[in-house]
Amino acid sequence: MHHEQVSFHLPSNSRWASRSLSFSNRIATVNARYSHSGCNCQKYRDIILKSPLAKGIRPGNLSVCGDGTLRVILNSEWKEMLAGLRDIGKVLVISRNGSAVIARYMVYPELIFDQGERKGSDADDQINLDLRWWRFAHARHSRMPNGEGYAIDFHDAHRQSFHSVVLTPDSSMSCLSEWVQKHQMRTECTREETESPARKTGSVDNLPPDLSHHCCRRVLIDRAELLPLLRWMTELAIPIRAVVGHEAIAQGHIFTPRSIRESGSWIFCSDDDTGFHFDLGGVSTVRLDGFELQGHECWALKGFSAEGRLLFFLAPGDFASLNQWNTLLREVADEEC
Repeated sequence: MHHEQVSFHLPSNSRWASRSLSFSNRIATVNARYSHSGCNCQKYRDIILKSPLAKGIRPGNLSVCGDGTLRVILNSEWKEMLAGLRDIGKVLVISRNGSAVIARYMVYPELIFDQGERKGSDADDQINLDLRWWRFAHARHSRMPNGEGYAIDFHDAHRQSFHSVVLTPDSSMSCLSEWVQKHQMRTECTREETESPARKTGSVDNLPPDLSHHCCRRVLIDRAELLPLLRWMTELAIPIRAVVGHEAIAQGHIFTPRSIRESGSWIFCSDDDTGFHFDLGGVSTVRLDGFELQGHECWALKGFSAEGRLLFFLAPGDFASLNQWNTLLREVADEEC
């Protein structure tokens, strides 16, 4: 499954032509922004006039990249923003770190926050987040060969995107437009408010509770074992729970892989609704952890970066396939001992 490869076609251009007068200030801003570089301002004028994301947006919150991607700067009222995503309908929810990506087509889950209102999760532990590391957000409208792409991206203090919500044909364009207009940046934020550095950590500390267990056995394995293991799980139709982590968010889903393929150093594992992708070149250490789960032996697989960051976590998807799962991982662990 290719993340973010979603087509969503614009409504008829005539629908937006009547808004040309109301966009005059925005066009002037874009013209001034690109005039010094000799860019074709007519191109950016057309992009703004035709984009549903530009409706009701303040000039200072709009920008157009050289490839024609329009961006809208958003506010940082994270709880309210995330709650409103449910109204958009079925979307592609993506979380990533430097070397791993997980994505699922779904309605954005309802989140419950702790008393400090910093950490939140949904009832099914699909998303566990820590708002202390959320810094920036923007909405974007991209032109792609197979259609128009609309997404909302969330970034950390280093402006690295760790979470995205991408529109699908089942999403509501009007609800997205209203959401963007409501949550656009209202005031000029100071540098200290938006760019305070996030602390560095060696692992993700916001994993779901049932994955934060005490290990009784740990075995390092060759990372070359990852692809054969996933191929066996795909052939045997073993459900897996894949979790991708970042300081700001951990997203995890249970799915039964139906397809696995390679593209360069990346490995793609997916079913119809869920995709788990990772860059084998970015995985420095692979570790098997043996532990007890509700009275049963269980093995889990973890991938780490060269800095010791936990990139992803694979665990059995259900108890029915636990014996098959354990057999595969135990054999690999025994070979390494």
